[in-house]
Amino acid sequence: MALTDLQFLRSHTEHSIKMTVIGPLTAPCRMSNEYYQDEEALGLALAKAINQELRSLDQEGVDFIQLDEPDFHFRPDQAKKWGARALDIAFDGISTTKVVHCCYGYATVGGKRADSIKIVWLFPQVVGINASHT
Repeated sequence: MALTDLQFLRSHTEHSIKMTVIGPLTAPCRMSNEYYQDEEALGLALAKAINQELRSLDQEGVDFIQLDEPDFHFRPDQAKKWGARALDIAFDGISTTKVVHCCYGYATVGGKRADSIKIVWLFPQVVGINASHT
């Protein structure tokens, strides 16, 4: 689907184009899993499928590819366990500028703004990801 969106945009603009795709950590908790043994296996399989989509976008000449990963913030246990590995799989072989958006700071948790919660643990998790910008 993102490929046809890119082709449409490319035919209507000469400006740079950024395509945004759901990340492999966030996607599994938004779908039903009756095949894989656990969410990690599903997420890693999705990372491979996402990689194929990103390769198509890359070959078509997209200027920026962004993976959205709000669950890096909301589900730190899974992010720490396999999130960075899944992002590396998704970005494998991509030559255009890569961005990871961890979607932090918009939500409220228990009446407190999320930006008051410490996320220092996140930085070591994302610093090694094969992305141009995190």
